[in-house]
Amino acid sequence: MTSSRKKISTICAFLAVPLLFLQLSGVEGIGCYVCESINGSDPRCEDVFNAYPDAYQSSCMAPRKNRSGTFPASTCIKFKARKGDHTVYVRGCASKNGEPTTDAEIGALDHCGWSKEITYQGILMRGCLTVCEEDGCNNSNTLTPWFIPIAVACLLSIFKS
Repeated sequence: MTSSRKKISTICAFLAVPLLFLQLSGVEGIGCYVCESINGSDPRCEDVFNAYPDAYQSSCMAPRKNRSGTFPASTCIKFKARKGDHTVYVRGCASKNGEPTTDAEIGALDHCGWSKEITYQGILMRGCLTVCEEDGCNNSNTLTPWFIPIAVACLLSIFKS
């Protein structure tokens, strides 16, 4: 192996291993924005959403149907509903149960229109629930793990030589 190739392999090893561990440390739960605005009580949570640090939970926890406690979330959600002068925006997270029924899997499907009315804090409203599965995706921006292909390529170059 040439000295320049050996240097590249060494640099890749020092970069790839920590980046890989950083990615693996994020498997506990999804990161979501968590906030609520009822009738304009928190305009930062409404559309157009401007991410603010105190609303972001890097490892969001959510309850599961028929279970006690909270669990690492698997999806981020955005709920938007309206009835007359009442408006509600909720951003948060949900945890999939692994149940075969859709009532237990609110975090698995977007709901808009098929559920005619939703009761939220005692008020019957029409609304939509949007679901996504990437960190911070209930904002307009998403985070992408760009470094995974780089880390894999570096590791392959090390083991190939």
